[in-house]
Amino acid sequence: MEISGKAVRAVIILENNHIILIKRNRDGNQYYTIPGGHIEPTDKTPITALKREIREELSIEIEVKTHLFDDFMKSWKRPGTYKQDSFYLCKYISGEIKIGTGEEFQDKSMGEYAIKICSIKEALSLNLLPEKIREYLATIN
Repeated sequence: MEISGKAVRAVIILENNHIILIKRNRDGNQYYTIPGGHIEPTDKTPITALKREIREELSIEIEVKTHLFDDFMKSWKRPGTYKQDSFYLCKYISGEIKIGTGEEFQDKSMGEYAIKICSIKEALSLNLLPEKIREYLATIN
């Protein structure tokens, strides 16, 4: 399996068993995912990449607690290859949760991005991707 990119995702559980999701609408397909993004060449570690991505997307600071799992998805940018997503359990530290300054929020050609905060129970009823995150959330619901 050829890996064409690596990304990091923050599973941020808030008070009352709520979670932060990103609502995506891309090419008419609506789904929800965990906030995060690609590891850039300038990122020293996956953890620094994750903290940067969360600042860019949600305007907040987090503490990374533990690595949960890795998932491999077919790359839509490079057909025939896979993207590795590493999921981390994170704690919200500070800041107002709001749309950040990341390019995905500014470039409308990338589709719609919106923040959704909901209970884990509600998250499990949504079109939440990837399937592996649904399986994890079901264990803590």
